[in-house]
Amino acid sequence: MAGILAAGASVPRYRLPRELIAKEWGGTSAGGEKAVANHDEDSLTLAVNATLALGSEGPRPDAVFFATTTAPYAEKQAAATIATVLDLPASVRTLDFTDTLRAGTSAVLAGLDAVAGGSAARVVVAAGLAEVIATHTVADEFLGTWRTREQEFPRAFPGAFEAKFGYGRVIGEVVKGVLAKARLEPRQLATVILPTPTPRAPQAVAKAAGLDAKRQLQESFWTTLGDTGAAQPLLMLAAALERAKADDLILVVGYGDGADAIVLRATGRPVPPGQGVARQIEVKRTLPSYGRYARFRKLVRKETVATESSSPVILWRDRKPSARTRTGSRR
Repeated sequence: MAGILAAGASVPRYRLPRELIAKEWGGTSAGGEKAVANHDEDSLTLAVNATLALGSEGPRPDAVFFATTTAPYAEKQAAATIATVLDLPASVRTLDFTDTLRAGTSAVLAGLDAVAGGSAARVVVAAGLAEVIATHTVADEFLGTWRTREQEFPRAFPGAFEAKFGYGRVIGEVVKGVLAKARLEPRQLATVILPTPTPRAPQAVAKAAGLDAKRQLQESFWTTLGDTGAAQPLLMLAAALERAKADDLILVVGYGDGADAIVLRATGRPVPPGQGVARQIEVKRTLPSYGRYARFRKLVRKETVATESSSPVILWRDRKPSARTRTGSRR
């Protein structure tokens, strides 16, 4: 039975209080804060940190999959970079998953398929602790949230529209499908991981699916980290595995242009201390201003030193010969 051997996570250290965001834009603060990547951090560096958190013990993976909607390169594979950092052989299989918020769960499913098909024995997915009971996928063409290459930030229709006709409908369908395959009732699940673009988003879906939101829904970290996008389901899964007991049933769902659902049974094996999600959330640095955040993420431009090819040192050194040349040209 295929499953999860280990889980690693990486959380940026910096935090931006939502009060500063509200103050800057003149709105009302939703409370809490959001995680902010440093000026030299991106989805690739965070993925590398997460894979290094797995440790060097145990067999080496035969494949590395990278999943994100904000890859640092438009045309260059990030998984190959991760494999190089891990010092894996050139024969390792590498692949990037992108362009949808369910890229993370789709990468996990691809890894499970690779193991089941025999093309890989172990796969790193930059996300044994759990075994897979059942999986189910729903593909759905729904223009809810999107971003073109020319757009820096995602766009979306009003929340009520997507919540009803996209998010709620598709997740309800995939949850029903995976529970049928696993032959489980909703009440049998110990932990349920649902995408959480807003704090209230999963509540109605959980109720419609027959779930107890207070008892079964996994903390999304929206208040402490914000919406972490494609990484969110796997980050929540890593946190759930840290406290899971043997035989706990865990349902994880990824949403975006459809949905993926995976039911896992925890083995109860302990997670290595000091690398958990909770600890990384606790260790933080608060940004003092919105301006610092904007500079980190290159949302504003500041005056910089000229970057022309002519060097000030060379101009100073050759100033007299140059002057003579210009004088001679006038004659």
